[in-house]
Amino acid sequence: MKNTLLRTVVILVALCIYPSIHAYDFEYDGFYYDITSDSTVSVTYEGSTEYQYEGDIIIPEKATFNNKTYQVSEIGPFAFF
Repeated sequence: MKNTLLRTVVILVALCIYPSIHAYDFEYDGFYYDITSDSTVSVTYEGSTEYQYEGDIIIPEKATFNNKTYQVSEIGPFAFF
């Protein structure tokens, strides 16, 4: 019983940590995006502190991934963290 409970807790913790490890769906033209619908994306955080934007930042209106073009509809809360 203890092993089953411990195993269940470990799996649940791993599932909770996964979204923070996988911070974005794709990168396009130097920006990171989350797919928010079939036709839109949100600019998001890359997932580490290694990459930093400098100077003027111009976010494109569209981003392409897997031969599909998405409309950039929003900037996520930690996009430039």
